[in-house]
Amino acid sequence: MEEKKAVRGGAREKRNSMRAARRKRVTFRCLMLLLPVAHFVLFWVIPNFRSILYAFQYNRVGADMFYHREWSLIQFRFVWEELTRASGNQLLSCIKFSLFYFVLGNGISLPATLLLSYFLYKKIFLYRFYRVVFFLPSIISTVVLAILFRNFFDPVTGTIVKINEMLGGGSVPNFIGNPATKHWAILAFTLWTGFGTNLLVFNGAIGRIPAEVMESTKLDGVGMTRELFQFIVPLIWPTFSTILLMSLGGFFSFVQPILLLEQESMGGNRFSEAGSIGYYIYYYMSTRKELLSALGLCFTALSVPVVFLVRWALNKLSSSIEY
Repeated sequence: MEEKKAVRGGAREKRNSMRAARRKRVTFRCLMLLLPVAHFVLFWVIPNFRSILYAFQYNRVGADMFYHREWSLIQFRFVWEELTRASGNQLLSCIKFSLFYFVLGNGISLPATLLLSYFLYKKIFLYRFYRVVFFLPSIISTVVLAILFRNFFDPVTGTIVKINEMLGGGSVPNFIGNPATKHWAILAFTLWTGFGTNLLVFNGAIGRIPAEVMESTKLDGVGMTRELFQFIVPLIWPTFSTILLMSLGGFFSFVQPILLLEQESMGGNRFSEAGSIGYYIYYYMSTRKELLSALGLCFTALSVPVVFLVRWALNKLSSSIEY
């Protein structure tokens, strides 16, 4: 009997210890999840709660000549009318330019940054100097860079005028202020200031590749082109796809370069001809907040499946490799 009691007591103590360990694990997981949950609540739920409500509200003028807020789905009809307007369609133009900045910006920046990172990894002549030069725009304030960019392309007193005179050219067109070329100016400024961070990320990813892999390519006589596209790119593909997904997440918030270069359109004086979706929201956020709230919900519903589809496609292109 005493042996049975001892066995039962040992089993009970084992169960109690397992329960205590389980409680500790659950408590630890809850504490670790507390920070991201609090971040989500503080920086997304609370700021966007009223915006979500605005999408389902409408200010109607009553018999007393005052505005009365009513629950309605009319804002979504206004969004559709804004998208299908025959003339003066600012929103459709902003969607077009957002696609322009995203496709060309990433189509030029990501491959160029990857090539530059590879050349720096191969320690070309003055590679440390190039690393500092290309990372410098990420250190200097974007406002300062915008001033330098505007001063360089100023059609009257800019540096581009002196260069043009040295080459024997004529008058210099207004690259930033001309409606036909200002979107190219915004793209050029974005590319100029967007190399630094991605350059560091790609350099770090290439630097993590095991030295044995790179030594084997040398022993096999692999050329630089094949080494880059058949060895390095597959090995750092998760990093490449992550950067692309992060840039996709900023598709609707591209606005800073436009505001910095388009001084004439700041302060609500004039709508920019090269505005993006983010610029459209910024320009009308104080006068059409209900419409913008409905527009934001529509874009969110559209962007979520697009992001998951792009992520699935990127994972299908190349499987992640652990090393």
